[in-house]
Amino acid sequence: HHATHAPPNHTVILDGVTGRCRPCRLTACMGPSGAGKSTLLKILAGHCAGGAVGGALTVNGAPLDPAAFRRRSSVVWQSDVLLPCATVRESLMTSALLKLPGSMPRAAKAARVDQILAELRLMGVADARVGQDIDGAASGISGGERRRVSVGIGLVTDAAVLFLDEPTTGLDSESAATLVHLLSHLAGAKRRTVVCTIHQPSSDICEMFDDLLLLAGGRLAYCGRWRGVDAFLSAARFPCVF
Repeated sequence: HHATHAPPNHTVILDGVTGRCRPCRLTACMGPSGAGKSTLLKILAGHCAGGAVGGALTVNGAPLDPAAFRRRSSVVWQSDVLLPCATVRESLMTSALLKLPGSMPRAAKAARVDQILAELRLMGVADARVGQDIDGAASGISGGERRRVSVGIGLVTDAAVLFLDEPTTGLDSESAATLVHLLSHLAGAKRRTVVCTIHQPSSDICEMFDDLLLLAGGRLAYCGRWRGVDAFLSAARFPCVF
């Protein structure tokens, strides 16, 4: 349950947003530009630095402990910070060495990296440089593979909750569908709660989501099962036309 209250002469970004994100399910947070999707994601992930925030955040029915939740969750932002000179394996291993406990053997950390490479179908490019030219032209792995590396870095700590900010932006339709399919697998097979903001997904990608959180003007328009949104909107006299 979340609500944002602004003092006079300030802008309200989110207004009385209430909902839940469930484990083993892939949740899409959608809405037009300026609806408050990224702000909500930052608040849920504990990365909102400014503004006045009110309401309640709970995990499994208990009040959220920010420090403990950050240890059990991870965020993948739209802009990656990958080193172009590093290989895919080196990028993940560096993250493992920095994030995982010092008491954990290096061999166990390397095994975790191999597991992530396999889960995200990156074994074929594990030893390829991430790469990117100064002008932004790709010179290493593909854009879809780069995005999967960013997801892998978020999975190094075996996070139970994974937040992603518009992970399909800039990808072609095939790469976007592959990524969302993998996210769906990570949610279902690995019992994670996966939440991502997404802008104008294709119908094929829409079918992969389990739940939908729809925002409009900073307010909640719908929160529930993806397959229930048509009936909900039809009952509200806004039927979906395909």
